[in-house]
Amino acid sequence: MKCHLRAVFSLVLFTIFFLWAGCGGEDQEPIPLDPAENQPGDGDADADGDGDGDGDGDGEVGTNGDGDGEEPDPDNPVIDGEACSDDTHCQSNTCLPAPDWPDGYCSTVGCSTFEDCANEEGSDANRCLQNPRGDNFCIRICNPSTGEPCRSGYQCQPIGTAGDGWCAPNPNDVSDIDGDFPFEVHCESTVNSTADISYGVSDDSTSYMVVPLTGGGGWLDPVNITTASGTTINFRQENSFQTAGAQLFGSVNPTVIPAAPQFGFQLDSGLHTYRLNTQDAEMCYFIIESSGPSTTIDLNIYLVGLDGITASNAASSPHLQAMISHAESLYNQADISFGEVRYLSVSSEAESAYSTIRSQGDVGALAAQSTYPGTDRDSVLSANIFIVRRFAFSGGGGVLGLSQGIPGVAGLHGTAISGVALTGQYLGYDLGGGINGNEFTANVLAHELGHFLGLFHTSETNGRRFDPLEDTPECTDFSNPTGCPDWGNLMFPMADIRNDTVTSDQSYVIGVNPLTK
Repeated sequence: MKCHLRAVFSLVLFTIFFLWAGCGGEDQEPIPLDPAENQPGDGDADADGDGDGDGDGDGEVGTNGDGDGEEPDPDNPVIDGEACSDDTHCQSNTCLPAPDWPDGYCSTVGCSTFEDCANEEGSDANRCLQNPRGDNFCIRICNPSTGEPCRSGYQCQPIGTAGDGWCAPNPNDVSDIDGDFPFEVHCESTVNSTADISYGVSDDSTSYMVVPLTGGGGWLDPVNITTASGTTINFRQENSFQTAGAQLFGSVNPTVIPAAPQFGFQLDSGLHTYRLNTQDAEMCYFIIESSGPSTTIDLNIYLVGLDGITASNAASSPHLQAMISHAESLYNQADISFGEVRYLSVSSEAESAYSTIRSQGDVGALAAQSTYPGTDRDSVLSANIFIVRRFAFSGGGGVLGLSQGIPGVAGLHGTAISGVALTGQYLGYDLGGGINGNEFTANVLAHELGHFLGLFHTSETNGRRFDPLEDTPECTDFSNPTGCPDWGNLMFPMADIRNDTVTSDQSYVIGVNPLTK
């Protein structure tokens, strides 16, 4: 049986991205390789995936795993995870096709255990991944903590929290950036596993985002930026929090300078050098500069399976409009208003598959449904917000929303990291205890958008990790969350309508992101 499968990525640092309902939110227990969540999509073949790494053998495109660059030989079919052009090249007789699976991907569809997968004798390099909305299939296993390589076009994407990973298609391939993208993409060759990318910053810039991404989908590891005046922005020390993108997505690391008020001195004009480690042969990047005060942010709101609210009637929906108005009032604390608000829909197939979000991968698949609202700078600098019917994570507690980045990549649409998603199940309801469902939903939207703009949780629920800002208090004991000193802040990790304040430093972070204009 031939089945086209969509690969979408999953995230493992749950507490960075999730907003939890009520108390709880501790890191999940280690999960087996075949989890019910963290899964591929719904069985169609029209979206990108995620992963990491740069090659089996020597990493050449189109190899069959031995690095010789030859076409697969149908007389010697290969094991699962290897390149293929058609089914006859695979021992399993199933080749997941390009372009969604670069150079093809042999897999055993309908597996139950790793023993069903096509492996070399005595090997368990391929395992069975469960798909809650379709057939299980076999994947190539890798080690994300060591950057164990996958072949070109794939990344070693983590699965859950047990330390396993699989070679999944890379959604951040620079070739996927549309030709009308208004920011120029540059690429430079790496030397001895090091990439030094050079970029200029204008005299009138008040902040900028530089986005390095690997040309072949391999891991990148930010080291430092040397500014024009010789200042070093060290991503191993005080600026280590700015590597969240690389830690979670592997091949991309959106970097805002300055990232917080105390780092204002790092803004410099002139020629800069950004050093990164990578096994990829090429490092690409683009830069988005901002100047002057920021006052607005444009939103692209995708309505996904909400009862009675669609893109066509959203502008007149009293509950949706009340929610958006309240979310805007929260951002007014940072002197930011909502500018243009577009109401959009996804395909009927995507709505059917993702109106209920069951995994991190679902959010990636949904984000990949976003489209460019225009080709000019002003249009593309807008945030994608996906409001779905509900979140129903298996084993995920009360997850209400999720952001694809801290910060997300500004200006990039149509990829698995292009936006945030949140539940719309409380719109129009009185939740009791004086809690208005529209305002509660607005709080979730503002929180997730805050992540996408660069805000971390004030404290993580393990009591050991905190945001880098100087005016947000820290909580080291979550046994009584309402007693935490940062309870009441918008970026507190547990959802409550009373968590609605934004500090001066948080306002700064929002304002320096190029999505605010």
